[in-house]
Amino acid sequence: MQLLEELGKILKRIDLQDKRLKRAGSKQEKKQGDLEQSWEDARQEAGRLQMRISNTSTLKSALASWSSF
Repeated sequence: MQLLEELGKILKRIDLQDKRLKRAGSKQEKKQGDLEQSWEDARQEAGRLQMRISNTSTLKSALASWSSF
């Protein structure tokens, strides 16, 4: 009987450890997802800034050529 109780305790510890590992894995996946989203956001922002710079440069060129008339 004592052997079954010990086995039950061991199984409970294994179950608790399994749950902890799953939670830790979920947190790690969330961190990875957050990091990937941050990277994607930064990439998109860089693209928008590049377009602004290009548009500003084009506008400056247009204004310079217009003012020479």
